[in-house]
Amino acid sequence: MQFSKSLPFSIANLNKDLFRVLLILVIGIGGQIVVLNPVEILAPKHPMISTQDWLGSREVSKLKFSRSWQWEKRVLTIRLRTVEYTSGHTGVEIWQRSVWYANPEYAVQSFERRDSGQFASFAKQQPVMITPAQEGKPASVLYCHEYNTHGLKCTYFTYLGHWYTEVWFSGGGEDNYPLDSEMQKIIEIVDQLLISANE
Repeated sequence: MQFSKSLPFSIANLNKDLFRVLLILVIGIGGQIVVLNPVEILAPKHPMISTQDWLGSREVSKLKFSRSWQWEKRVLTIRLRTVEYTSGHTGVEIWQRSVWYANPEYAVQSFERRDSGQFASFAKQQPVMITPAQEGKPASVLYCHEYNTHGLKCTYFTYLGHWYTEVWFSGGGEDNYPLDSEMQKIIEIVDQLLISANE
């Protein structure tokens, strides 16, 4: 009789223990997924360019995701280059940094400050191109300067909605043709990715 009275209590405890174990497993598996691929889980729609977008390029550093700012800010970076890139003399290399802000006003402020966190001596020069903000389209500005006898460095700053993005270009070759032609393609791709990320 004593065993039968304590049986319901034991089943209740067992159910609680099973629930706790299942909860720990779910949290653990979910955490592993986020750690393995945080970008796809926490920012599935983002304006980062990839080798699929920029054909003929390869990753120098993989897409990185920073969660240092809790939920008010997300930072993504990637570095790509063309196969023939060699120290800026031929081919093209890009480094992209995109920041998602919970408050879209911060994206505007970052754009206005050219908030790159990197030294940019050409930022005081006249921009090569300016695109004012339009409904559903990114505002942008492009700066370029010659950094040696063989090539150019350019930086493209843009924002739309919650996203602020910058793309740093370096490259060269005869008459800077590789950089000019690839840069225009990449700018168009980044603009479209920004639009898609804000839909």
